[in-house]
Amino acid sequence: MGKNYKTFLPLLGVEDKENIELIHKRKSDNYKSFFSFIRPNFSLLKIAELFKTNGLKIAIITTASRSNTSALLKFFDYDDFFDLVVTQEMTDKTKPFPDGYLYAMNYFHCTPDESIIFEDSDVGLQAALNTETAVYKIVRF
Repeated sequence: MGKNYKTFLPLLGVEDKENIELIHKRKSDNYKSFFSFIRPNFSLLKIAELFKTNGLKIAIITTASRSNTSALLKFFDYDDFFDLVVTQEMTDKTKPFPDGYLYAMNYFHCTPDESIIFEDSDVGLQAALNTETAVYKIVRF
């Protein structure tokens, strides 16, 4: 869903802060064991490869942690592919706020008019649209 666990778990009825952190820890401990069930979006990665071969910079903006994101990218052998990986620890506010996208634009010294965002979650779309950048919604069937 693209939401941070502190936002997502209360929506499921988990409101006790200790339980929220316990669930998050268990998820983090078991995260890597589910990598084989993940289907990367190879079509989108091909588009990113075309951009890179033409000298463009590629970034990931995620609400996931640095450690989980790094482990996932390494598992699929994309750990050196992206020019920038912005995780939840790098901004004060995660999606639906645009902070991650704005961080990347600032890092690459580019404007919203010089950027394109591909997004697959509702909170990510909300964040992306708040940047006034061209946004493409990714739909998987």
